[in-house]
Amino acid sequence: MNIDLARHVARAVFRSSRKLAELVPFLKDRLSAEEYTAYAKAIGSAVAAIQIDPVNKLVADYPGHFLLNLGKDSGIGRGLLH
Repeated sequence: MNIDLARHVARAVFRSSRKLAELVPFLKDRLSAEEYTAYAKAIGSAVAAIQIDPVNKLVADYPGHFLLNLGKDSGIGRGLLH
């Protein structure tokens, strides 16, 4: 895989994660506290599952090309692609 394709994969991973994460605040006012907690945990697990393996593989395959910046207001994945 070339670096451009690797960046495309990384963007898709974070785009998918972001879409799932956007559900959490949306659901907060629409579900009971018990339901919300269960769905928030499930969504968090799904986001982690989507990100961990692909991002670890990209970082291993392209050391120095993928820098994670999780500073204040960085957004999910923003600053990852260098």
